[in-house]
Amino acid sequence: EKCGDIIITVTREEANISPFIVKYYGIDLTGKEMAEYRRLTYAIGKMYRNEEPDIKEVNENSLIFARRGIVYTAKNRIERALLIIAREFVEGKKILIITRRKEQADELSKRIHLFADNVVYHSDSGNKKERKKQLDRYRNGEVRILVSVGMVKEGFDDVDTNCGIVVASPLTESFHIQTMGRIIRYKKDKIATIHILLANDTTDMKILNHIDNYDFEFDNIRLPKIVEHKKEYYEGKKYSFCEKRLWVTGTVPRVSYEYHPILEELRKHKRSGGSFVVAED
Repeated sequence: EKCGDIIITVTREEANISPFIVKYYGIDLTGKEMAEYRRLTYAIGKMYRNEEPDIKEVNENSLIFARRGIVYTAKNRIERALLIIAREFVEGKKILIITRRKEQADELSKRIHLFADNVVYHSDSGNKKERKKQLDRYRNGEVRILVSVGMVKEGFDDVDTNCGIVVASPLTESFHIQTMGRIIRYKKDKIATIHILLANDTTDMKILNHIDNYDFEFDNIRLPKIVEHKKEYYEGKKYSFCEKRLWVTGTVPRVSYEYHPILEELRKHKRSGGSFVVAED
């Protein structure tokens, strides 16, 4: 009553998922790709610092989109994906492949056909009847490999899919969860494997923030350096200030200063009020 109307009802069996493991593979950008990636990263940072807010947002978004395009279409994704596809195909797996760009899916489909006839290619554009026909061929087991551009639309459900290969992925947690959901539909005695390709030394590594409560393996992943924050950085004195006075937070009786080096520095930068912490060291 307090939660609202029932939207959907599922049985206990329908709510189950199959056991699964996620394998992350690091691929490297080519020298040319990395040079362009770094050039765009520098341009994004420079624009963020210098442009007017309205112009900055438009230009920054276009640069970020261009940089993400380099990551999505990295040449080595195709080569690494093909090695995984060939191995899993030989082992008899039913494989769902998710790409981000049509050209990427086209090339994969063409090269998969060199060692496997039973592959279909799915895109959300084009003839609706033909798309349904291709999905039906995959669902009924006529073919064992489905190459998809983006995410197969919600409603796609195939319990026999036991292998997923994410050639390129957005950074959002929702996409990460949806992707796994396509592969881990429950079937008795099924164990699913999800392979995710990430470009080393790029924003792709943010996807690893979504790892939570499941088994995973790394292959050639170069983890970003994590700077451990020193405890004392968060234990310094807390201050608040206005144009005329600086207060030390939490002191009894309350300590304040009308003249203080910190206050003078804040005035130079035209800061009129706020709060901050000064680290002990």
